[in-house]
Amino acid sequence: MTEVNLFVIESPKSSKITDGFEDDFRTILQQAWGHVRTLLSLSRAATSPSASPGASTPTQAISLHDPETNRARIEAMTKLIGLLQRNLRVQYELDVVQVVRA
Repeated sequence: MTEVNLFVIESPKSSKITDGFEDDFRTILQQAWGHVRTLLSLSRAATSPSASPGASTPTQAISLHDPETNRARIEAMTKLIGLLQRNLRVQYELDVVQVVRA
């Protein structure tokens, strides 16, 4: 009896690479949307009117220059930019209008 050895050449990690890429993309996209939502909420908080109608302008001016709000805004923008620089596909998945609003 003759023994026949068949070798199948396949990359065992090929499906894992694709799945990993998809998981990475989804994770990065979720993180990017999280940063956009953070920026939107910070901008809403800065432009929301205060409880007393006569004091809305001074409160707005103070909230626009609040160091903690600015720090949070800069941090969210920096993280979003880092994600966009590392993943080109995420750039095309984000809604540009939402990013500009944020």
